[in-house]
This record gives sequence, C-alpha cells and structure tokens, in this order.
Amino acid sequence: DALTCINRELVSEEGVAFGLKIHPLLPRRIDFQGLSDSKLNRSELSRPEVFVRYYVSEYLPEDAHRAIWLDTDTIVRSSLGTLYRSRMRHALAAVPLVTSQRHYFHPKFHVHFENLDNKVFNTGVLLYDLQKWRKHAFSKKLEDITRDLGELDTLALNLVFQGRYDDLDLRWNLGLLGEDAAVVPFIPVSCIQYAHVLHWKGPKKPWDPIHGPGQYYYMFKEFDHRESCGQLLQSRAIQRI
Repeated sequence: DALTCINRELVSEEGVAFGLKIHPLLPRRIDFQGLSDSKLNRSELSRPEVFVRYYVSEYLPEDAHRAIWLDTDTIVRSSLGTLYRSRMRHALAAVPLVTSQRHYFHPKFHVHFENLDNKVFNTGVLLYDLQKWRKHAFSKKLEDITRDLGELDTLALNLVFQGRYDDLDLRWNLGLLGEDAAVVPFIPVSCIQYAHVLHWKGPKKPWDPIHGPGQYYYMFKEFDHRESCGQLLQSRAIQRI
C-alpha cells in the first residue's frame, strides 16, 4: 500500500476536486511468481503493481496523448508540466544511466541486444507518447519478453526500446539516493539541489527500518509525515464525533 494515511484521507475527501482517480489493477497477464532479477535479487520487485508501467495506455482514455510514470520512491520538486511537454520522437523517454547494457545485464542476456554499448535507462521516471505506444503494441511486446525471459521490467523495457527512446535530463530522475554508500559514496550537492525528481533507487529506502534509511534520509525527512499521521486521523475522528 503506497498511500500514507494522510494521502488516503486526501484522496477520499478532496480527490474528486483535484480530478484524482484511483484505478483497480488490471487482471494479471503474467505469472509474477515465476519472475526473478538476476542482477539485484530483490523479490519485492516482482509485485504486480511494478508492471503497471507496461499498461499505462490501458488505464487512460484514448484521447490521452501522454502520460508520466513515477515510482513510489520518488519526490517531485518541480512542475511536471515541463517534463510532460518535452519534445519526443519515440514512444518513450527516460533518463539514461552511465552504465552500458554490456556491464549492467547478465551475460546470458547479451545475445538479445543489438548494441551492448548502448546506455541502460532507469524505469523509475518515464514519459509516454501514448499514441505511438498503442500503435506499436508495446504492452504486448513487453509481456512477451517478460514471459519468455522470466526477468523483471528493467530488462524488458531496455530490450524493447534499446536505442529507440528519448533521453531525459538527469535532473528528472536523480536515482542514486537509495544506493549503498559503498556503491555511491558521494553525490555533488549541486546535483541534489537542482534535481527535479529525487529517486531512492536501490535497497536503501528512507522509510525502511530493515535496510536502514541510508545516507540521504535528510532529503526525505521534510516530506515524512508518519509522526503526525496518527494525530491527524485522531483529530478528524474527534471532529466527526
């Protein structure tokens, strides 16, 4: 459940005023239990909601031309209107990593790539051209690759769109905040200061007591309303009485 109690209150009471709509998950088309991640070995990444990004076009009406996907471990600090209006030539836009496909994915998958020197893109922040997406039936292509290879969404998306996606500025997905300090020991202050979207990609989620909040918890703390959550619900319950 990605909604905090405060968010649930806002969605239930004021959501209609903001044009907010919650969609039930579509019926499963992939056996998520049989999927794995040969690189990260994180079982929580095989949950059904992770694959909603395959079907964004099916949750939105036909006259919706674009859509933005944000992982739940992101914080938006700029207007997404700028991102939404980005110039696009392809069906998908994403932030590329510095790592090549050759070094990121397991060697057993190398045969499926056209050019292993292409950069891997992260799937935590995505911009869709829904008309192109529907025209080329990308949802079905992603389903097929995921089912055939038994791997998660990052491999499938990079295989389908290898070299055929639009690069987004790094500021739209600063995805280093959840990495171990041994992997990413330092992020320049300017990168954090000017980032449009903060993304805790990696095992260190700031709200996770098991793996620890990580070295960049202070960036999350000002948005962390868990302590006041109970007080809010209690006060609203009293008001209703």
